[in-house]
Amino acid sequence: MSKYQRRHISRGKKKGIRVVAFNNDESKTKLKHWFSHFQQAHFDSAGKMTRPQETWDSMLGAALNGKATLFCAFLGDTPMSYLFCGEFDSMAFGWSQVNIEEFEKEYSPRHVLEWEAMMHYKNGGFNYYEVGERYFCPQPFYVPSPKEISISQFKERYGGFMLPKIVWRGYYDKTRMDRELKECRDNYLLQDNLVTIPGEDD
Repeated sequence: MSKYQRRHISRGKKKGIRVVAFNNDESKTKLKHWFSHFQQAHFDSAGKMTRPQETWDSMLGAALNGKATLFCAFLGDTPMSYLFCGEFDSMAFGWSQVNIEEFEKEYSPRHVLEWEAMMHYKNGGFNYYEVGERYFCPQPFYVPSPKEISISQFKERYGGFMLPKIVWRGYYDKTRMDRELKECRDNYLLQDNLVTIPGEDD
């Protein structure tokens, strides 16, 4: 873990941030209650519904069936940040996260929240905690948003190790293939943060 990350976690704990895990091992009423707050926090943060209700229902169903856990960071009894993690075998995955805006600057609750989730799974006998993809810059087939790059930088500071991701595309329709590859190429070349070779002419 980076010194920067460790410092934020230590400061957060000193300020009284505590993290509670809600899953089917505890009260299902509490899980449903805090999950509804988690969904509302997403709506408040984005100012709109960011995904179909069916996906929220599916996430809650996974937690109720022992396949996911909702972590909440609290200051006293006030929620500050939420992290929803999926679970499979001995692995856990951070699937969805949102902060309550008024607490972000002063408390940076997510640092403690993610770390306590990792410790929860470690103490529960899990072998791996997946922090997600590490984005660096535009690629020919995918251009990450600034938000995706920022989140992946944040999560990289927890440590761990990198694994390659291989993407395969197959087409049965040449017209569609030509159109999609052209769209990917054009979108890639429009980016202003491409990696360039020193001295290479434009």
